[in-house]
Amino acid sequence: HKLPGAYGSPLLLSHRELSFTLEGDIYLRYRSFSTTADLLRELKTRTPVKIDFGAVYNEQPKDKATLVSPLVPQQKELVFDIDMTD
Repeated sequence: HKLPGAYGSPLLLSHRELSFTLEGDIYLRYRSFSTTADLLRELKTRTPVKIDFGAVYNEQPKDKATLVSPLVPQQKELVFDIDMTD
Protein backbone atom coordinates (compact mmCIF):
# COMPACT_ATOMS: atom_id res chain seq x y z
CA HIS A 1 0.00 0.00 0.00
CA LYS A 2 1.71 3.13 -1.20
CA LEU A 3 0.54 6.68 -1.51
CA PRO A 4 1.92 8.68 -4.45
CA GLY A 5 4.93 10.94 -4.03
CA ALA A 6 5.20 13.05 -0.88
CA TYR A 7 1.86 11.79 0.43
CA GLY A 8 3.51 8.45 1.15
CA SER A 9 6.68 9.83 2.74
CA PRO A 10 6.61 8.67 6.39
CA LEU A 11 7.62 12.07 7.82
CA LEU A 12 5.26 14.04 5.62
CA LEU A 13 2.40 11.59 6.13
CA SER A 14 2.73 11.72 9.92
CA HIS A 15 2.70 15.53 9.90
CA ARG A 16 0.02 16.02 7.23
CA GLU A 17 -3.51 16.84 8.34
CA LEU A 18 -6.28 14.70 6.93
CA SER A 19 -9.92 15.40 7.55
CA PHE A 20 -12.77 12.97 7.08
CA THR A 21 -16.41 13.65 6.43
CA LEU A 22 -18.52 10.75 7.63
CA GLU A 23 -22.08 9.79 6.79
CA GLY A 24 -24.48 12.24 8.44
CA ASP A 25 -22.16 15.20 7.76
CA ILE A 26 -19.86 14.39 10.71
CA TYR A 27 -16.56 16.22 10.20
CA LEU A 28 -13.30 14.99 11.78
CA ARG A 29 -10.24 17.24 11.61
CA TYR A 30 -6.62 17.01 12.71
CA ARG A 31 -6.20 13.37 11.74
CA SER A 32 -2.65 12.19 11.04
CA PHE A 33 -1.11 8.75 10.62
CA SER A 34 2.38 7.38 11.22
CA THR A 35 2.12 4.78 8.46
CA THR A 36 0.03 4.09 5.39
CA ALA A 37 -1.13 0.89 7.14
CA ASP A 38 -2.56 3.04 9.98
CA LEU A 39 -4.31 5.25 7.43
CA LEU A 40 -5.79 2.27 5.58
CA ARG A 41 -6.98 0.74 8.84
CA GLU A 42 -8.76 4.00 9.77
CA LEU A 43 -10.31 4.26 6.31
CA LYS A 44 -11.70 0.74 6.59
CA THR A 45 -13.04 1.41 10.09
CA ARG A 46 -14.61 4.83 9.50
CA THR A 47 -15.46 4.58 5.77
CA PRO A 48 -15.55 8.36 5.16
CA VAL A 49 -17.65 9.75 2.33
CA LYS A 50 -15.04 12.48 1.77
CA ILE A 51 -11.32 12.81 2.56
CA ASP A 52 -9.36 16.06 2.46
CA PHE A 53 -5.55 16.18 2.49
CA GLY A 54 -4.38 19.35 4.24
CA ALA A 55 -1.13 21.06 5.09
CA VAL A 56 2.03 19.49 6.49
CA TYR A 57 2.58 20.86 10.00
CA ASN A 58 5.53 21.25 12.34
CA GLU A 59 3.98 18.63 14.67
CA GLN A 60 1.60 15.74 14.21
CA PRO A 61 -1.93 17.15 13.91
CA LYS A 62 -3.41 14.25 15.90
CA ASP A 63 -1.48 15.58 18.93
CA LYS A 64 -3.01 19.07 18.67
CA ALA A 65 -4.87 18.86 22.00
CA THR A 66 -1.68 18.08 23.97
CA LEU A 67 0.81 20.38 22.23
CA VAL A 68 2.37 23.27 24.13
CA SER A 69 3.07 25.30 20.99
CA PRO A 70 0.60 25.85 18.14
CA LEU A 71 0.48 23.85 14.94
CA VAL A 72 2.24 25.81 12.22
CA PRO A 73 1.83 24.86 8.55
CA GLN A 74 5.16 24.04 6.88
CA GLN A 75 3.92 23.04 3.42
CA LYS A 76 0.69 23.54 1.49
CA GLU A 77 -0.55 22.73 -1.99
CA LEU A 78 -2.80 24.78 -4.22
CA VAL A 79 -5.65 22.55 -5.36
CA PHE A 80 -8.50 23.33 -7.72
CA ASP A 81 -11.54 21.11 -7.18
CA ILE A 82 -13.78 21.35 -10.22
CA ASP A 83 -17.03 19.43 -9.98
CA MET A 84 -18.24 18.44 -13.41
CA THR A 85 -21.86 18.35 -12.19
CA ASP A 86 -21.96 22.02 -11.07
